[in-house]
This record gives sequence, structure tokens and C-alpha cells, in this order.
Amino acid sequence: LVHVQVCIVTHHTSTVCFPSLFFFFILFLAFLCSVSSSAVDLRASAAVSSSETNKVRLGTSIHGIIMVSAWLLFAPSATLIAHTLRFYVPLWFKLHRNLQTFVVLLTLGGFATIVQDVGELELDSNHATIGFVVVILCIIQAILGFARNFISKKDSNSTDPTDHGPRRWLFNYLHWVLGALSLVGGAVAVALGIQLYDGDSRTFPVFIAWAAVEAVAAILSLFVNGEERPRLATILVVAAILFTGACSVLIAVLIAFS
Repeated sequence: LVHVQVCIVTHHTSTVCFPSLFFFFILFLAFLCSVSSSAVDLRASAAVSSSETNKVRLGTSIHGIIMVSAWLLFAPSATLIAHTLRFYVPLWFKLHRNLQTFVVLLTLGGFATIVQDVGELELDSNHATIGFVVVILCIIQAILGFARNFISKKDSNSTDPTDHGPRRWLFNYLHWVLGALSLVGGAVAVALGIQLYDGDSRTFPVFIAWAAVEAVAAILSLFVNGEERPRLATILVVAAILFTGACSVLIAVLIAFS
């Protein structure tokens, strides 16, 4: 999770600072989890010590907050930016790359948190199984990004910015398929996790609202060509990110205080 980048960057400051600021927000929510965990009613099991109960609950809460941030906020936002703004925003690739890098780091951190909390890797539920598959897909996608030019067979001496190599189609296909599977799998794993964690279902309606807005934004992005209608595309992306971001923060807060 050591992704906090120094914000001493000229015109790229906002691109770098946003993930870093959200990282500190996650730490703040983790602190709230530890505070609320100390007040948990332990009457449900007299055989379990209070310190052990709080530890398990804290680890699960941090895992949920991290994964919600990764797969309900950063990953969909990065995908929408790449799909819609790539035609007219020069920084789209750096935005996409930085956000997706943050997704990988958050995913690995969330995975390590829950494994340490449980004590071992347990694939005893649909949530755990799908989540583990998403972690593997996420790692493969990251490796694929580093091997982009190798897969595309791009000439390292080429000075043509439009020359992506004769096999770029192969990279694009693999990148799209793995990305789509990861996005869907991540959302499904979060939904299943909410059902497991939130017994009184306070959080799930917020997830439904997030899913509805993401679906509408994805469908509209198929018809909004950023090259022809840049203003409309920008409004779509900003509105979707703001709303889904609000839903993600609300879900994270509900997890922290549940």
C-alpha cells in the first residue's frame, strides 16, 4: 500500500494527489473501525476473548473498506476515463495507469489483510473464491501492462507515436477481456462480501444504486463519442465518478461503523 506519491509535480499534481489523499482517507476509516470495534457487544460468544473478537472484526472491516475503494471507485473510474476521454484528454493514459496501479496495490493489500486476519487462505464461500480469482486476474493484468510492448512487438527504435506494433490487437484483446472479467468479478465479490458482513442489509441498497449508475454510465459511454462530443462525454464521466464515489465512500463508512 505504499503508493503515496509526492505531490511535488507541476501540472500533474491532481492526478497524483487524488489516490494519495484517498489512501489517507482509508487509514482514517481504519482508525474509526478500531474505535468502534472496542465498543462491540461481546455477549454473542463467551468463549472468545474481547481482544480476539475486536481483532477479527477490525481486519474484516479494513479488508472491506480497501476492496470497496479498489473495485467500486478506482477501477470503474479508470476504465470509464480510458473508454470515454481517450480521444481528447492528453492525460487520459496517465490517469488510467495511475488509478489502475492503485487498484492493484489496494487489492493486494486487502487480500493480505484478510488472510492475516483469518490466519490462512480459506476458499470456503463464493465471496472468497471469486475474490481470489479477481486477485489473480489483477496480478496478470498488471504483468500484461508491463509486457505491453513485448506482446505488441513494438520496435524500440521507432519514433512514430502511432506505431504500437503489428500485434497490438492481441494486447488490446487480452487487456479488454481480463479487465472486463476483473471489473465484473470485483463488483460481484464486493456484493457477496456485503451480504456476508452486513447482516441487517443497510449497505446493500447503496450497492444497488452504485451498480445502477455504473450500468447506465457504461451503456451511455457506448454512444457518447468523446472525439465528436467532448463536453457531453466529460459531463458523463464526471457525473458517474462523483456519484459512484459518493456511494463507495458511504459503503466504506457503513462498514466502518457497522
